[in-house]
Amino acid sequence: MTLSTPIDRRRLLQGAGAAAALGVTAPLLRPAAASPAPAAQTQTLPVSGQVPGVYRTKVGAIEVTSLLDGGIELGLDLFAKMPLQEAETLQKQAFVAPGAVKAYINAFVVKLANGEMVLIDSGGRGMSKDTGNMLRNLRTAGFVPDQFSKIFLTHGHIDHVSGLIDDEGQPVFPRASVYICDAELQFWYDDAVRSKAPKGAKPLFEAARKALDPYKKTERIQTFKMGADLIQGLSAIALPGHTPGHNGFRLSDAAEQMVIWGDIIHAPVLQFANPEWSIAFDTDAGQAIETRRRIMNEVANDRLRVAGMHLGFPGIGHVAQQGFGYDFVPQVWEMW
Repeated sequence: MTLSTPIDRRRLLQGAGAAAALGVTAPLLRPAAASPAPAAQTQTLPVSGQVPGVYRTKVGAIEVTSLLDGGIELGLDLFAKMPLQEAETLQKQAFVAPGAVKAYINAFVVKLANGEMVLIDSGGRGMSKDTGNMLRNLRTAGFVPDQFSKIFLTHGHIDHVSGLIDDEGQPVFPRASVYICDAELQFWYDDAVRSKAPKGAKPLFEAARKALDPYKKTERIQTFKMGADLIQGLSAIALPGHTPGHNGFRLSDAAEQMVIWGDIIHAPVLQFANPEWSIAFDTDAGQAIETRRRIMNEVANDRLRVAGMHLGFPGIGHVAQQGFGYDFVPQVWEMW
């Protein structure tokens, strides 16, 4: 399934497809000692494009590492209730070129207070030339796949599960079990549901099964109930609507919390201001809108940080109420 061009509703229904910070080597403001110029410089950054997408923050003693997998473009007609003129006005106000939405794809490594490391979602390997960077950035951040014994999935869409396997369809994470909500797993493996799905949605079922099958066949799929407590410091949050078993995850240590909310928002510039603008990938648009309102009210009222798979990298910030909608306040880059 190729997403190298903007996704729009027509292509969806036709079945066409649905930095690391630079280290300072000497104290700031201290004059550097004179030394001969080296004979040759080592190239440490790409000659074009961006530096690796890695960012770290803390939730109490829990360390969260954002990994940028890449991005896709979403056509505006995927948002059925959205007046085009209003959308373009919002984009201009945000200094964003009107037209297709550039959507980030993020995943998160969580190092719990007891030292256990888990991965939340795995990115969209193989979707387009602009995706599939999660594993590279995971290694850049100092991790290797066999360090992970648990991978938690928000849901089964291709841009969240396809990084579980390599180009040969083999598991990327040799020791990990994959944890997914029982209602979500049942949905993607239900042949009756698949047969009734629109033609353009059928590839999503195939992509989910392709990514999960290698783990399922080796009995490394674990299911949980929506909203269940999972392991110390990490619990599921029931956020249905985008898919039947769509879950977020709450990280908590001492008095600090963070909510990793998966696909509550796909187009930040548009949907924070207008939470009722649902995307065509929502299996139940009405429920998705209700869920979006509920969780945004919670995090705004409780002043909790959120992390999202389609928020601008590193995908972390706060939600503030703004009239009948909301505003997103990205987290400032932390130096310490």
